[in-house]
Amino acid sequence: MEETLVLRRVLSEGIEEQVARLREQSLGKRFLELGVFGTLWGLGLWLSASGHFWGIVFTVAALNAFVLLLHEGMHNTLFVNRWANDLLSAVLGSTVGISFTAYKIMHLRHHDFLGDERDPDDYHNYTASPRLVWFLHGARVLCGSLMYLFLIPFYASRYATSQEKARMMGEYAFIISVYAALLSRLEGAQFFALHGAPLLLVGWLVNLRGFTQHGLAVAEDPLLASRSVHAHPVVAFLLLNENFHLEHHLFPEIPSYNLLKLHKLIWPRLPRAVKNDSYSEFLLASLKQATHLDESPIGIVEKS
Repeated sequence: MEETLVLRRVLSEGIEEQVARLREQSLGKRFLELGVFGTLWGLGLWLSASGHFWGIVFTVAALNAFVLLLHEGMHNTLFVNRWANDLLSAVLGSTVGISFTAYKIMHLRHHDFLGDERDPDDYHNYTASPRLVWFLHGARVLCGSLMYLFLIPFYASRYATSQEKARMMGEYAFIISVYAALLSRLEGAQFFALHGAPLLLVGWLVNLRGFTQHGLAVAEDPLLASRSVHAHPVVAFLLLNENFHLEHHLFPEIPSYNLLKLHKLIWPRLPRAVKNDSYSEFLLASLKQATHLDESPIGIVEKS
């Protein structure tokens, strides 16, 4: 954490005002995102109810964006107003069945302790065996988010204050009541088609993205611990610029809609980084390395 703070100062030297402007939140941009993906969700539900294939595609795209907006809420960059930030984050969390407070507790630990033995997302903290590390990578890609969904309240409770525990209980009570109300009105098959199946697909996308963000990198080096994926603009839009994950870890207080600008500003200043030109490039390379239990970092760029 201290090393990251030093890096922030070095990377910001001489451009402090430009970086400060990127921290400013835009209500218009945020409402535009909410409007676009909220409309996409409604359209997806309507098409799915009518039996159209594109219904599930639109619903998955919307729910995936809700997860990313929830992530913004964890860093208090969803809205400037903390009450509005937390309330909408809790609502977004309910769409994917997770407590905002519990998720935030664990996610901020990941940020604070990235690269050391307290990072809950670094599998090398659990085993020194390459075979077991690769098994955990595979389990994460296949069903990590589903397991995390059930385990997060128990892990978060270890670090939560009494106030946070009360908020977690309230959020889970709200989630249970919402899903109970939906299941009382919809048949099981209909609920699965409208929400269950898209949610499983979103979970798989979250698994893949999580592996890409920090997998096969160098956890001990804050410049090499997180990957920047120079993805297609359409992909970057659907991911709310989360593909610039190195930039996010260096400056987590900058809202997602400014990460592209941040990337252009600091990328020439980085002495080294981990980057790939697409998600498929990284995933194909990781599959090849998995057959040899090879944990070598993928995509290291050394700059002069």
